[in-house]
Amino acid sequence: MTLGRRWKLVCYLLGAAVAGGIIGRLFPPFVLDDPFWRDFWSGPPVAGIFALGGAGIAYGAALLGARTSRTAAKRQEWWDRAEWALTLARSDKYVDRIIGLEALTALSSEATRTEYRLILAVTEAVSGEGVESRDPVGDVDTPPRVRDN
Repeated sequence: MTLGRRWKLVCYLLGAAVAGGIIGRLFPPFVLDDPFWRDFWSGPPVAGIFALGGAGIAYGAALLGARTSRTAAKRQEWWDRAEWALTLARSDKYVDRIIGLEALTALSSEATRTEYRLILAVTEAVSGEGVESRDPVGDVDTPPRVRDN
């Protein structure tokens, strides 16, 4: 901080203190009424505030649980499709292998890094070639980097 900026800050703070002192003297003092606060903290107003707070916490927990369940269901559905495609890719029939490899190529865009490696290993073992994929994005792991040719 430069010297000029410090002086500005000191002047602002002194001005705020003087203004606060003047304004504070213009109004009567604020007195807390003890019976009012005792009734407030032990009565229905605070019970309502605590009920709203509890409802907010319950809503947050339910939202987190629903999000976790939705993500798990999405990953399970992906894995069921991948399992089907992997079974086809290992088939003895040429047409089934092509369908399985194409399905794995489509599924690789939604795969996590570990799943992507699994898909690459299977496709390389079956066909001798890698999977061409758009930039895969995973929800759980970081996405893999697609190798250049």
